[in-house]
Amino acid sequence: MHRSTRTVLATILAIGLLLSLIAETWLIPFALAQTAAVFPEVAPTVVPAIAWEVVGFACWQLIVVLLLYRLLGKAPQQDAGVRRRITVGIVIAAGVFVLMSIVAVVVLSRADFATPVVMFALIGSAVLAALVCAGAAWRLGATAQVRHQPSTS
Repeated sequence: MHRSTRTVLATILAIGLLLSLIAETWLIPFALAQTAAVFPEVAPTVVPAIAWEVVGFACWQLIVVLLLYRLLGKAPQQDAGVRRRITVGIVIAAGVFVLMSIVAVVVLSRADFATPVVMFALIGSAVLAALVCAGAAWRLGATAQVRHQPSTS
């Protein structure tokens, strides 16, 4: 990969992570506090919602960092163990996000806080994370099969 392309991708990564940290630490908690001030009945869900969004953001940030490390790294120089560990990390982070989303859908439905927008957002992001997880798992399985194929001489 060309050096300027790496620089641009690294800059985009840094800006994206900075923006997500701003959203994670300031914008979303502020919006939740404002919502709780207007609708006191949702006040008990503010702290769990902030905890969920912090862990959810961390999962997606980890996926992006690992993918970009894989893309920006010198692929021929990276050994198979490093690439495998990166892929396993992506599978774990995406899997954790899917499980968190399923739990959130169940808990919000049982607590009667299941608005359509929230449910569509949770289900849509869980489906996206499941696709990322499946793609990374497929890649992990495909590289394992290629590595262990018997040679025909």
